[in-house]
Amino acid sequence: MFLTLAKADSWNGWDELIAKLEADGIKKETLSELYKNSNFPKFFQVTFRLAPVESYSIYGPFTNLNRLVRAREFMILHKGTLKEASSALDVEPEIITAILYVETDLGRNLGQELVLNRLSRIANIGTEENINWNYKRLRQQDHSVTLEQVQERANYLTTTFYPEVKTLIELHEKGELDATSLKGSIAGAFGISQFLPRSFKNFALDGNKNGTVSLFEIEDAIWSVANYFKAHGWSHGISYPEKRKVIWAYNKSEAYIDTILKVATILKHS
Repeated sequence: MFLTLAKADSWNGWDELIAKLEADGIKKETLSELYKNSNFPKFFQVTFRLAPVESYSIYGPFTNLNRLVRAREFMILHKGTLKEASSALDVEPEIITAILYVETDLGRNLGQELVLNRLSRIANIGTEENINWNYKRLRQQDHSVTLEQVQERANYLTTTFYPEVKTLIELHEKGELDATSLKGSIAGAFGISQFLPRSFKNFALDGNKNGTVSLFEIEDAIWSVANYFKAHGWSHGISYPEKRKVIWAYNKSEAYIDTILKVATILKHS
């Protein structure tokens, strides 16, 4: 069911998303706290492509040997934690390091976007107005584009990201994450390992045993990446196609997968 934005815009354009969250059991008080916050942006049109493919040029700098010095230094500095996580979860230190290195340059580039806003934008992408606006925009670029194709892509994005929004808010209600201040990437991923909320809920670990799980702490990020890979089928000795399948679960990009494997290989033999 779509609620028209012509109605009283009490939620600053987030009406459809709010109705869905409330129907799924999120308390109205929590929704008001988050979405009626004066610092929370209004919902505007969100552009999207029908079949986006990441360019290899994005990842080229990561295989620069001079830049990889930082990754080697990281492995030396955190040798103990990497060894413990690798031994317990059967994931090579080079792969763990490669993920953290490519995702955030080992914590240097964590992102400054409000995670709830970035995830909500994509989860709310399927409003009738937004679909029609993107259809007109995409048709100007390619007259073969159909409304059905645009609707299908919007539905995929909504279906993929709505559960992330719901999970983030549930974690906020439990006090495990603060959705009012959590910052991350433009895609809504956060921490040194750049997890989405469901990955945080399902795979994040307290690596430094301080009683709190925080992907902004190196030890937790290392153990959490290893746990994610283990849960998705990684182990020493798996085949090349199996490795690609696990990394694909982390980031559905061929360029990303190739970069991770190349970086890990360089680190292993350096």
